[in-house]
Amino acid sequence: MSKRIEITILGKVLQVEAPDEAGVQQLHTCARALDAKLQHLRILNQTMPTERVVIMAALNLMHELLALQTEKELIDQELKASLKRMQEWVEA
Repeated sequence: MSKRIEITILGKVLQVEAPDEAGVQQLHTCARALDAKLQHLRILNQTMPTERVVIMAALNLMHELLALQTEKELIDQELKASLKRMQEWVEA
């Protein structure tokens, strides 16, 4: 059963729904991380409009996500290659 919670982003209280208790904790963690990133960008760019700060944060987060996905793909490839070599060694 979903649960309605309140999170605060840039001083604005928002109501969102979480699917379960684990989702509640995850949403609170995500909200705190997003708010911290937005606050940091706001400090660095005090004259920048809020909309632009949010867009910059979204771009930074997507950059980080894509970098992590690329890193994961490389690790997956290395792991598959290692497993293949081990399997060949065991079968030899």
